[in-house]
Amino acid sequence: MEGAEFALACDVKSEGPFESRGLENGPAVAKWSRNTMQRFNTLADRLRLGQLSQIECGGTLCNAGLATHGGNILCMGWRHDLTLAEVRKKTLKALLQWAS
Repeated sequence: MEGAEFALACDVKSEGPFESRGLENGPAVAKWSRNTMQRFNTLADRLRLGQLSQIECGGTLCNAGLATHGGNILCMGWRHDLTLAEVRKKTLKALLQWAS
């Protein structure tokens, strides 16, 4: 997918296996993805915002998009020059392709 730097899919809750492409540090990214989704879900529960489905993160080295489907997380790394709106759109497109 154009603009993608890496992809990682892992279980939401377990520290079990994951699949990744384009990553040297897959275990660390899987742990970060699980922790980030868990923390933001806890915040959404406290604020009574409903179920969290996607997060976009902007950085100087790359952007990331996290999305859940069923009991899994998809973490996509994107070029740093993409806007967060583009990250959101591309992450959703990747999620739809991955989930099908």
